[in-house]
Order: sequence, then C-alpha cells, then structure tokens
Amino acid sequence: MLNNEFLSKTPREIAADLENVGHEGLLSFLETAAKTTAQQVFFELSTHVIVDIFTVMNDEMFKKIFTKTDTHRAARVLSRLNRDAVDKKLALLPKVTSREIKDFLDYSENTAGFLMETNLFSCSKEDTVGAVLTKLRQLGDRRILTVYVVDDEDKLIGRVPVNYIAIAKPEQQLDELMYQAYSVQAMATREEVVNEIQLHSLLQIPVVDIHNHLLGIIRNDTVLAASREEASGDL
Repeated sequence: MLNNEFLSKTPREIAADLENVGHEGLLSFLETAAKTTAQQVFFELSTHVIVDIFTVMNDEMFKKIFTKTDTHRAARVLSRLNRDAVDKKLALLPKVTSREIKDFLDYSENTAGFLMETNLFSCSKEDTVGAVLTKLRQLGDRRILTVYVVDDEDKLIGRVPVNYIAIAKPEQQLDELMYQAYSVQAMATREEVVNEIQLHSLLQIPVVDIHNHLLGIIRNDTVLAASREEASGDL
C-alpha cells in the first residue's frame, strides 16, 4: 500500500517522505519495492537514517540494496558505519563487488581518508532554511558548525555556516546563503590537510574523492591529536 502512494514521486521525494514514517515503514517499503527502486530510494536517504536502519537491516535486504549497484556510491554510504559490521555484511555479496567496495573503504594512515569522520550533515541547494533547522534539531549534535551543500550526485558545491542558517528566513534556500567550500582529496597527506586548514583558518575541512563527491570531514583538533600522537611515538 505504501508503494502505491509513491508511484508518481521521484526517489528523492520518496526518501524524504519515508524518513517521516519511522524505521518499520521504511524497511517495509524497501522490502516490497522493486530492486532498482529500493536501491535508488535507499541511496537518497539522509546519512543519519542510513546509520540507524543499517543495524536492523537483515541479510536479504542488504544483498538487495548492495548487489549490482554503484560500488563507489555504496562505499561512500558504508564508510559512515562500523567497519567490522560492514565487513560481515560485505561477505554476503559477490566477491568482485565486495572487493571493489573494500578498496574504496581502505585508506593509509597518513591520508585525509584515514583521518576523516564520515558521519556528517549535508543538504541540497534547494533545501530551505526551515527544513534544515528541523533536521539539525532532530540530530541535536552541537558539533555541527557547517552545513555542506551537495548536488544530485553528492558532489560538494558549497557550505553554509550554521550561525548564518540560524538568522536566515525560513523560506530561503541554501543556494542563496552558501559560500565556496575549500576541501581536500581523500588521498591528501596529513601535512596537506594541515596546510589547507591553516591557509583558510578553518575549524574543519571537507574530504572529497577525485570526482568531488563528499566523503567526510576532518576537524582541526583531529589533525592536531594525530600529530601529537606521532610526536610522542618518535620520542
């Protein structure tokens, strides 16, 4: 019955509606929807929703969503989750698919990909201030200082400081408020990350892949902590 209600809607619209019906309704839709539709809708869900439902997703559901899908996109989603839990689920997939996803997930210790946090908050440029504030309140994470703006392919196109959003009009869209977002690639070294943060006086910096897809963020205190650990190890 839920599926019939969404016949005329896009995957993004369906995902937005499903985020308001609870996990049970969301999982019910994904179970009964055609494979392609289920995949398209799943990858349009907000990061925090994906993190929540991953823990209650059964093996058949995981295979339905992650078999014969864009492995790079799958890795971007799975990078936000506990790695041990992800590895167990990846064992359910065909070896080639599993290997490709793991390759994207693996970064060496001295890279931005290793240092980044993947549980971030991003929105589209069409999102209104009112909608973004509602999501921020639901998350209740005081560490969110910046909202990163992405396009339909999850490519980074800008940033909006949270304090700007707090005083903007509810009907304004993010594209009216956003600024240039300085970023580093996932394979950038820690030194390159430090240089970018210092050059632009940033509290955090987004991490992207070679195609500018948003992967995560690095906080400047994370970089400092890693440098201190390395210095201690050298003594």
